[in-house]
Amino acid sequence: MAAKSQFSAPKAKGGVSNDKAASQGQWGRAWEVDWFSLASVLFLLLCAPFIVYYFIMACDQYRCSLMAPAVDIITGHAHLSDIWAKTPPVTKTAVQLYAAWVTFQGYLFPTNAKDCKFTGNFFYNYMMGIEFNPRIGKWFDFKLFFNGRPGIVAWTLINLSFAAKQQELYGQVTNSMVLVNVLQAIYVLDFFWNETWYLKTMDICHDHFGWYLGWGDCVWLPYLYTLQGLYLVYHPVQLATPYAVGVLLLGLLGYYIFRMANHQKDLFRRTDGRCLIWGRKPQAIECSYTSADGQRHHSKLLVSGFWGVARHFNYTGDLMGSLAYCLACGGGHLLPYFYIIYMTILLIHRCLRDEHRCASKYGRDWARYTAAVPYRLLPGLF
Repeated sequence: MAAKSQFSAPKAKGGVSNDKAASQGQWGRAWEVDWFSLASVLFLLLCAPFIVYYFIMACDQYRCSLMAPAVDIITGHAHLSDIWAKTPPVTKTAVQLYAAWVTFQGYLFPTNAKDCKFTGNFFYNYMMGIEFNPRIGKWFDFKLFFNGRPGIVAWTLINLSFAAKQQELYGQVTNSMVLVNVLQAIYVLDFFWNETWYLKTMDICHDHFGWYLGWGDCVWLPYLYTLQGLYLVYHPVQLATPYAVGVLLLGLLGYYIFRMANHQKDLFRRTDGRCLIWGRKPQAIECSYTSADGQRHHSKLLVSGFWGVARHFNYTGDLMGSLAYCLACGGGHLLPYFYIIYMTILLIHRCLRDEHRCASKYGRDWARYTAAVPYRLLPGLF
């Protein structure tokens, strides 16, 4: 499942209506950039486009072999110029337009100057964004549009095109391709059915709009979240029925945990705890924090339902669904499993990042919460 689907930890753990009064200055991107953050940003700016290019090139020219391109170059059977010549032309126009837009609107004519954060480092500003909600006019919000339209729609359309291509090449659509399309379409349909809920996610509530969100939604998501379907075009897999049923059940169980965990949290927040979770009145830890404007606020950290099992159990459901996408491709190749590797790294990083923020925000109250719910993702393990 997509990373954008995750609540941030502070919002995720309950909260009362006066939470909204908290300043956004405590959340989102950094005000100052250390050398490690700068190195990480430069690494992502350079490596993320290369990863996308390499995977798509490997499938297009080497039938999804990840080693063959490197072996060909090392042994002299191919040159970089040969591989590049077979690649569709890459345009710099989008990069140039975005850089110009960052300079023109972000630095010179922001939609709202109070929404801007400047670190003094162009690369970090370019990566993480300057404005919180850049807009054209009153109605077009860049962040809302890119988070909720191009990539998420393309995800389903690209998957369906892979199924059509498999039918064209082999005269049938394998059950593995059906599984990938169905399980990933469930997530996309969930996004649109619960779109109001998704406006509370970290990407919308805390992150500024920069290359991280814009390029991620328009390139990373549609290209790399569809790797399973692309792989099955070149390597069709017909799964044994018991195995296919097991993968389907894993994916559905992961989706159920993901959806119900977030529903419990949302219900708890909307009713201020006056509800039932698993048939019982929910338990919570009362906490308080001081916002950037010096005001004192009160909130609640939910410790019932799935949130009493682990502090980020919605991520656990997300990872179960992600694993199901990969298992649908069988075990003959590493490429389809890039997604679960990526999601595991991403969500563990989010756990650590969110909890660092929560520890700073809630202080001793957060320590009480972690004592009540000691595990992050998997009870007894992590």
